[in-house]
Amino acid sequence: MQPFQLVNQYADKTVLIVDDFPAMLKTVGSMLISVGFKKVHKAAHGKEALQILEVERVDLIISDWNMPKMTGIELLRAVRESEQAFSTLPFMMLTANVNQDDVREAVNLGVSEYLIKPFNQTTLKNKITNAFNPSLRKIQTQTKPLSYDTKTPSRSPASILIVDDNTTNVAVLTELLKSTYKLKACLSGAKALEICQKEVKPDLILLDIMMPDIDGLSVCKQLKSDPLTEHIPVIFISALSQDKDVIKGLNLGAVDYITKPISPEITKARIATHIRLVEQRQDMVQQLDTMIENVRLKDEIDRIVNHDFKGPLSTIIAATEMIDQKNVGCDEEVQILQSSVLFIEKMVDDNMLVHHLEKDTTKIQLSPQNAQQLLHEIMVGLKKKLTTNQQVLSVDIPAELEFVGDKTISFNLFHNLLLNAVEAAPEGSEIQVTQIADAQWVKFNIHNEGEIPQSIQQTFFNKYVTSGKANGTGIGTYSALLSAKAQGGDIRFSSDASRGTTLSVKLKRAT
Repeated sequence: MQPFQLVNQYADKTVLIVDDFPAMLKTVGSMLISVGFKKVHKAAHGKEALQILEVERVDLIISDWNMPKMTGIELLRAVRESEQAFSTLPFMMLTANVNQDDVREAVNLGVSEYLIKPFNQTTLKNKITNAFNPSLRKIQTQTKPLSYDTKTPSRSPASILIVDDNTTNVAVLTELLKSTYKLKACLSGAKALEICQKEVKPDLILLDIMMPDIDGLSVCKQLKSDPLTEHIPVIFISALSQDKDVIKGLNLGAVDYITKPISPEITKARIATHIRLVEQRQDMVQQLDTMIENVRLKDEIDRIVNHDFKGPLSTIIAATEMIDQKNVGCDEEVQILQSSVLFIEKMVDDNMLVHHLEKDTTKIQLSPQNAQQLLHEIMVGLKKKLTTNQQVLSVDIPAELEFVGDKTISFNLFHNLLLNAVEAAPEGSEIQVTQIADAQWVKFNIHNEGEIPQSIQQTFFNKYVTSGKANGTGIGTYSALLSAKAQGGDIRFSSDASRGTTLSVKLKRAT
């Protein structure tokens, strides 16, 4: 029997690290070699990274966010919009930035993972696994038990490292803090640096300034120059005569200081303040991980709805047509079935377009569109509904008028607005489409005698906003606005009980 051997899944893979901080390049590079990558390329900014991607085969990109010449988000955009083979590579964003809007932007651009500094080798390895196999993240998330407890979850006590060569000082601080925090202590700067290089690092360090081997200032400087320990808050313990050293320490990156002999209440209050900041940062990281997963889960649901439903729907439509042709005495049932299926199909199509417009409009190709011809095609589809409602749709558009747009997106835009107008207008009334044009713009006015309910006028174009429609999804007007903006235009409306509703669509005129 062959002995069991661990397989290095990254043995044939190459990674590109992009960071303007040399120490971070060196640190992460060493970690990646330890993880098992065959080769590590390094770049100081996004432009250098793109040059490397043009000539080297790379399997993974890990990039810092804030860099000169080209930032990480600019590099991500350039990679995803490229027509080269590297456009689909797993891309991990590495940063201390925990702003939710920035994270959302990176996710929308196609980031594979988001690694918050600081981190250790285990965290890095887990994130790399997720970047290469995003489905694993979903499986792990789904297998967690659901919790309906609204109480704040209990948190493990924060860990504090006490560094002082005086055993009496260590004993006093230990006695003061032991009931609230997990404590570790050492008597030298060298030992403190050794402890901080371990995988599990302290949440905060209480550091004496005067020590015989390596003083506190030197320890602080080394901690702040290492990417894996620079985040650890340092509070100096100093004598009253050490004001100049305290100022040096604060300039090196220490967050606070406590003077000897210590005041128990002041010491506990200052430590508690900085521990709360540590916990808030940890909470933010967890929230960002949750947000990334929620965005990915939404994308997966959209993919299922928008693509996997289309095949079965087409089959049902074809089957109902066959049943109708055989005339087996189920005319009313067949009509209900066909109407329901067509409604679902339209809902799927609307969601597909909205998903596309929300995600990326940079690749939309705009060209001259004949307004009269487009509106005529839409009127054909609305003819049955107009007849049922005894309504008239009049279109006063010159035959030669053209605007700049995309055929599919323009059809969606005007179809949604006209369908809404038909459904909102009273029976027996008229819906009018007119236009006002100048050399640059065309404004299409769609008027009906109905009124948009006051309760939704402020949020009329928001997603999922609807009122008074049994089958309303709230996607139509939201999709129409996205469609107008994707083509460089806009939509406005005016509505009241006496004058009815006018929707004004502004689009660029074709020259």
